[in-house]
Amino acid sequence: MFSLDPDNPSLKDNLKKGNMNVTCRDENIIIQKGGWTSIVAKVNEIPITYNGKAPFNIQNAMAAVAATSALGLNEKQIRAGLVSFSPSIGLSPGRMNVIDLDYFKAVIDYGHNPGAIKATGELLPHLSVGRKLRMAAGTGNRRDEDIIEFGVILSRYYDHVVVTETDPRGRPIGVVANLVKQGLLKGGLSEKQISMISDVRVATDTILNMARKGDLVVLQADDVHFIIEYVMEYKNIKKRQLSKEVVNDDHSKEGGQNAG
Repeated sequence: MFSLDPDNPSLKDNLKKGNMNVTCRDENIIIQKGGWTSIVAKVNEIPITYNGKAPFNIQNAMAAVAATSALGLNEKQIRAGLVSFSPSIGLSPGRMNVIDLDYFKAVIDYGHNPGAIKATGELLPHLSVGRKLRMAAGTGNRRDEDIIEFGVILSRYYDHVVVTETDPRGRPIGVVANLVKQGLLKGGLSEKQISMISDVRVATDTILNMARKGDLVVLQADDVHFIIEYVMEYKNIKKRQLSKEVVNDDHSKEGGQNAG
């Protein structure tokens, strides 16, 4: 069993039965069994925990520790895996991939249910001090009230939401998006804080261009590879534009000096 709470009664009962536990004590992930305890790794050494600011990924790391230990790996082997696995595009595409876009950051994440929105939402203030912008889409095979609740929860964490349509699952285009909007309004966002754009490409471009210095843009990646490619191309375009601006500025200065 595993739990963030080392004093969880279920863990204590499990130990009495002679079974193994994985928990967190003094900011270390530990394995317990019988009368011994072994430290696997410090939480802030594990990249997916974002320096310990992402409890949901501490839990995921503990689950991995429990599974690999049960399969026979030792603490040294498990630690090597934990500290070398990062939430990068290469190792974990679509799972909290943070991309630096010069003056703001973009996060690519597949999370599309209330639990995921809550978990990642608590992490966002630790990633950026600016506004939090989101491109989101509801899932068509959920109940109306579930889709509305998805919108309500989004409203708690974001300053502006671009609602798009990526997964209607048999519903007419626009129905799911409007249910999400109902939830956003119910949660307290105003009409001005909501944009309705059914085309995901246009929605992605729109919210990226909304960003100002210090903002954080979270892109819900139903088609993970498309979103990754789009953001990386956007980054390259902005880099080329910036390079041209620098060159033009240098030429302008030279011209002024020559004229003098």
